Amino acid sequence: MKKSIVSCIPFALFVALLVGCGDESTTEVTQVVGMQVLENGDALPKCGKENEGAMLYSLDSAAVYYCVNRQWILMAGENGEADNSGSVAADGKDGASCTAKALKNGKGYKIVCGGDSVGVVLNGKDGAKGDPGPAGAAGASCTAKALKNDKGYKIVCDGDSVGVVLNGENGLKGDTGHVSLTSTSCDVVDSGNGLVSVSCGESSSPVILYKALCGSTPYDPEKLLCDMRDNQLYRFVLIESQVWMAENLNYRYVQRTDGGAKEDSSSYCFDNDSDKCSEYGRLYLWSAAMDSAGVYGGFADGCGFGTRCSPSGKVRGVCPAGWHLPDSTEWVALFEAVGGIAKAGKKLKSKSGWKDYYEDSGNGTDKYSFTALAVGHKTSGEFAFLGEQTCFWSSNENSKGIAYCMGFYNDDETVYINPYSKASAYSVRCVKD
Repeated sequence: MKKSIVSCIPFALFVALLVGCGDESTTEVTQVVGMQVLENGDALPKCGKENEGAMLYSLDSAAVYYCVNRQWILMAGENGEADNSGSVAADGKDGASCTAKALKNGKGYKIVCGGDSVGVVLNGKDGAKGDPGPAGAAGASCTAKALKNDKGYKIVCDGDSVGVVLNGENGLKGDTGHVSLTSTSCDVVDSGNGLVSVSCGESSSPVILYKALCGSTPYDPEKLLCDMRDNQLYRFVLIESQVWMAENLNYRYVQRTDGGAKEDSSSYCFDNDSDKCSEYGRLYLWSAAMDSAGVYGGFADGCGFGTRCSPSGKVRGVCPAGWHLPDSTEWVALFEAVGGIAKAGKKLKSKSGWKDYYEDSGNGTDKYSFTALAVGHKTSGEFAFLGEQTCFWSSNENSKGIAYCMGFYNDDETVYINPYSKASAYSVRCVKD
């Protein structure tokens, strides 16, 4: 009986595989009927009543097993009993070997026997998530209680003493340290010219510190202005709420601004003597004072002789960064701050350098350290009135050819707001922004 059952198994397998096979290009086999898959043939489960007739496929050996009569049968026919009565049959063909190839999508394996695809074995789905395990018991809390002899602590956990921690012993006394040196006091001396001298102790040489440097020259920024364009230093003075340069500007502005005078330069030393520039500063055409070439700000581009301009806001003009060319209202505010325009000339002129007028001194009191010098001016190509007059440009114009400057004279205590030709060259004082 056993033999007849085994002989039927290949036919059953053939039927099962026939269900899973077909035209590989048009049909995808999604399951193997009646067959389980094992990765290792040595791990076959027990064959009993509960799985009688079950089929298993082993991936490692590409073999199929069948459970019958409580034992696994490899699906290959068993040897028949010898019978010499029959005639000798021709040799059978070699059986085809089978392999399992993983699918590209990783979801299973394709069974290939003798070069033909005979079926697909899909991977099993993940099992359901198991129920959470029971919660663990609460841990015991521990406390440390000081021993009565103060030598340590007893550790008590959940009411039970589990140990004692003793205090450590005192460490050995360290070696005596070295005796420290006596501290010395330091003297700081401000030289007043941007240098600070620091001396510590009687035998040490003083250390010289710079408050600031204008180029390579030390200076005190609280007392002097550094024009970073040419590293020249200028005094400045606070009068009421305004901060004014206390020296005439001496920056060499040589942009060709014409100004109607058709000069190659637009700022000059009196009599073209460079020593005069060092003493009195430079004389500027109004176009140069306004920086009509737009080198430093652009607020007064094109302002010069023969043109009208209405600059918006404060005009830096030829002044250093952070300073600007004062307008008429700022000049008037200065004159009011020193007692009015009628006496401003006397109080703002320098104490020397002004020629006498008959028997009267032309010098001022320089009460506010403004130090207006008798520089003279340049008009129609001629330098004149050195020691007798000076005039400071404002940023306001009167017409295409006229702008306002503030006139100081040796024979008068009053300052005059003069409408002078833009083609003339006068001095420049800057006020801080």
